[in-house]
Amino acid sequence: MPVTLLEYTDNLAIGEKIKSFLLRAHESLVAIIKTDLTTCRSTITKHQDYVVGDGDAKNAFIQLSVRILPGRSEATKQELGN
Repeated sequence: MPVTLLEYTDNLAIGEKIKSFLLRAHESLVAIIKTDLTTCRSTITKHQDYVVGDGDAKNAFIQLSVRILPGRSEATKQELGN
């Protein structure tokens, strides 16, 4: 059961694009790690309290983490990372 965690700072205007991105990510997970689409899970976290770099309010981040069950080959994990 793959789990995708997407985190981003609230100073990025990307909210309307995230769900479509994650749906495409689910399709990639199915193709690359040979899982069933119904097992793909994603969460979205928009951070309001954060510090990036020197703390400038313009600084932002997007972080994507993917968790998969063990047993996948290194080549498969590398392809997924790419």
